[in-house]
Amino acid sequence: TDKKNKDKKALTIIAPTIASKTYDGLTAAGALTIGALSGFVGTETVTATGSAVALTSANVGTYTTSVNYTLADVAGASGGMASNYSLAANTGVQAIVTQKGLTITGVAASNKVYDGTTVATLTGGALSGVANSETTAVINFTAGTGAFDNKNVGNAIAVTASGFGLTGSGMSNYTLAAQPIIATAAITATPTPAAIRIRRCSAGSCGRTSAGSRRGATSAPTSCRSATWRCGPSCAGSTASTSCRRRKP
Repeated sequence: TDKKNKDKKALTIIAPTIASKTYDGLTAAGALTIGALSGFVGTETVTATGSAVALTSANVGTYTTSVNYTLADVAGASGGMASNYSLAANTGVQAIVTQKGLTITGVAASNKVYDGTTVATLTGGALSGVANSETTAVINFTAGTGAFDNKNVGNAIAVTASGFGLTGSGMSNYTLAAQPIIATAAITATPTPAAIRIRRCSAGSCGRTSAGSRRGATSAPTSCRSATWRCGPSCAGSTASTSCRRRKP
């Protein structure tokens, strides 16, 4: 009888294992480790390689799959023996896909003028580590807030981010590994307002003294009651001099 038509001897194999894998957007299972073969006739031997069937989904979760085997000859006295043996697939092999950790880069804190608070304004940011070139509709981040280490004026003040998160239809496949790392920023002193300019008011000549002299700018306004200048209540129509103060610095 043709050797190819002979009944093959079935081998057994210790159950294989599939290592957990981090989400990568693909349905391939994790790394496969196969067990030792047994059931050979005498001292005969062959080798086996295995391959796991693709998972039913690429998403994070726990799956069961099958492992198929291919037998191959070895060199020496057992050469050509692979065709005499068979090895059935293993079914119900567990495969786990875990979340992929992401980071957010490029977030910056703006310098600010002292306002008595530690609030920092943050701008920018992009996700790093997204699998399989997935779009922002699938995975994106939600902005958080920033806080200076202290509220006082200074340079290179540490800024801490908090409240950043993930969003998108595929967010369950990811986790945010850490809040963004922010470069230092500065808090500058509040500018000193310009001094208010004062002129003398007198009856009939708002912004000038009765002698025609003036203080402040080199020319007096035509009316102390304009949008720019304001006189005391006794200025208009009064013989007594009073102050004329500018509305704006």
